[in-house]
Amino acid sequence: MNKISLAALIIAIYSCGQNNNIGYQETISNELSNIEILKGKEVPNLEVLNIETVGIVDTMLMIVSKYDPFFHFYGLNGLSYLGSFGESGEGPNDFIYPWYNNQYTKDKNEIYFYVSDFTKNNLSKINLAKSLETGEVNLEWSKRLPSKLMRGYTNIFINNDSMVYGHYRGPYQENLGRFFKFKINENQISWSGYFPKLNKNISFENYPRIYYSFVGFNQEKNIIASAMQHLNRLEFLDSNLKIQKYLSFESHLGYIPSPDNIRTLDSHIFFNSSYSGKKFFYSLSINDKTESYIKNKGNMQLYVFTWEGELHKIFLLDKMYLGYFAIDEDNSIMYVVNFGEDKEEKPLLQYQIK
Repeated sequence: MNKISLAALIIAIYSCGQNNNIGYQETISNELSNIEILKGKEVPNLEVLNIETVGIVDTMLMIVSKYDPFFHFYGLNGLSYLGSFGESGEGPNDFIYPWYNNQYTKDKNEIYFYVSDFTKNNLSKINLAKSLETGEVNLEWSKRLPSKLMRGYTNIFINNDSMVYGHYRGPYQENLGRFFKFKINENQISWSGYFPKLNKNISFENYPRIYYSFVGFNQEKNIIASAMQHLNRLEFLDSNLKIQKYLSFESHLGYIPSPDNIRTLDSHIFFNSSYSGKKFFYSLSINDKTESYIKNKGNMQLYVFTWEGELHKIFLLDKMYLGYFAIDEDNSIMYVVNFGEDKEEKPLLQYQIK
């Protein structure tokens, strides 16, 4: 395998409250060198075209496509095809732009997974076995959420079918906040007004973009993780939306750019997607200019964190132009959408991340 050296990776970890530090700051310096570049393998025998994202549902790989049928399932053991369903339309069991945030639950030997659709302002709970059996979506329930939340979120998650957590990225309003929780039965919204301070002023219209992040949720631990795209920062919040810890990174591979150029090819991107596992929180890092990402120049990095906010490991991948991903934690396999323009390559790759 090829190897690349990461020198002087400095991780500054702060424990903080919702708007300021609450007492201590810890700085950890690591010298990480000779990190192997993992070589991806094509996932064979997939008939799905126009892949939007991937996910894990229990022992199955789920692929969400851009066109119907939207949901495709394969067994993780051997990737045998199990079935597809999900139609486009305005009906109660239909979707327009479905999104799977890698959240599912088990109840009385049934498996359910949650799908949001911001174009219909819906969050739906779907019975997997019955849907695969009939080839049609079998809804346990579908709830309509406030449009201002659905049209401004990056990721949303539900806890005990009653509390929705999310990250707001709509038009900037400081009186709202970056994170929200919504009590479905009481129709009540609470906000976290935490905005990290910036080193320089930026234009009003760029505020939603500069605070863009990819959010994950661990239901067992009631922890929210947020990997910011442009601010080189990763945060951990409790279920009350109070920030408990944040990590910032410095290395020779990157720099913090002027926020004024975040729309251009010269803009700098740090974290570009994330995945919530039961064991770890994962985030793909570009740590380079947008132009390098689009032209597939360089190596994307997979950061692995414990849910307590500790850096566990870093993997370097052999490609840059990669998209949304999912982790089979039992078998230590990463599945990731391949955006490369090489027509000979498959649209989905896998990496062994042991």
